[in-house]
Amino acid sequence: MNYDKALKLGVYPTLGALLLAACIFRLFDQTVLVFRVLVIACSLIIACTSLIFLTKRKIPLFLGIGLTVCFLADVFISLLFNVLKGVADVSIFQNIGFVLFLAAHILFAMHLRMHLVDIIIRIVLPVVVIVVLLIMGKLTLRLGILSFYGVTLLTNVVIAFLRFWKAKTNTRLLLFVGLLVFFISDSLIVVRSLMQQGAPYLILDLLVWLTYIPALSIILYAGYREACSTNVADNPNC
Repeated sequence: MNYDKALKLGVYPTLGALLLAACIFRLFDQTVLVFRVLVIACSLIIACTSLIFLTKRKIPLFLGIGLTVCFLADVFISLLFNVLKGVADVSIFQNIGFVLFLAAHILFAMHLRMHLVDIIIRIVLPVVVIVVLLIMGKLTLRLGILSFYGVTLLTNVVIAFLRFWKAKTNTRLLLFVGLLVFFISDSLIVVRSLMQQGAPYLILDLLVWLTYIPALSIILYAGYREACSTNVADNPNC
């Protein structure tokens, strides 16, 4: 089986079609439920592809698991949170989703091979933010989780760029771009949270997913190409 063709002619066109359909529903369906289901389906396809690739040694372990954890986070934050809103206390779903996203980026960091200085930065900076929030009397569980998440994601982007700069390969460039687009998507979420419902909010909501799903797709392909380049003997069909 040619996995490269499977990605380019099967997985990615399917993701593109689902994402396009999701955007159309988001524009005309006020309930947003179909939109959420379709974008979650995109995340599910990426997670399933990652798991299949893991069994075939077509993607590095931490990247494959991290992409799967991202899907689980999407289920809690984007699906359960929105479906059960108004019926139950859904804040717990958001917190679980944030923890899962943090876990995913820790897995990505493990793939990037953390060093001592890197580990210290990932611990010290969030602690500083948490102390400041505590002094200001604004510390919450969610903000504490997001402090570690934000630092972990941003550090991953910087380290991925440094790895690419050190050895300018297409694989490292892909991983850097994937993480950078992921960071852009999360930045758009922050901006969206500060806005009221309306046309600008709708546009940002679409842009969040139009960057998030491609980010996961790029990370998936970066992992696939890395596995092919490092295990040539075990991957004759790359």
